[in-house]
Amino acid sequence: MRTRDVYDIYKALSDHIDADQLAQRRMRDHLIELDMLSIIRARKSASGSVGGEAYTFKLRVEPSTAIDVLEAVSRFDSVDFDDIVKNWLTEQQTLG
Repeated sequence: MRTRDVYDIYKALSDHIDADQLAQRRMRDHLIELDMLSIIRARKSASGSVGGEAYTFKLRVEPSTAIDVLEAVSRFDSVDFDDIVKNWLTEQQTLG
């Protein structure tokens, strides 16, 4: 996923739980930290908007493991992660 796609999901989640939102650049910094912890893989390319850098991210852990961890966080009790995944997959099929 590209940074923009991750950020869109992040914004929807933070809105849902009424949390303050980080700027996209700061959220990307957190994603790069997760890369250093081998939770995700971050790749930088020169194909960003207006010729700048672009990052793509991929989970290095099983998606079900990541969802299990998120579901264990009490702040996310009201979040239906299965619904979020289904909506994202539907959107990707529409774009693809």
